Amino acid sequence: MERKMCLYCAKWDDISDMTPLYEQGKEHVDYYCERCVTHVKINLRKVPFHHLYTWGEKGSV
Repeated sequence: MERKMCLYCAKWDDISDMTPLYEQGKEHVDYYCERCVTHVKINLRKVPFHHLYTWGEKGSV
């Protein structure tokens, strides 16, 4: 199983439990665990360029 690190809390988890965040025009994808994804979504809404980010489905690569 592939594992990724949550960018928010720096804990490793299975990719199937992570939610990806894509930035428009970038190939790099950030992953967030179930514990942190809500906090990140709230924080992301506060920045003026939040429209450049798209959330993927949990477990998608």
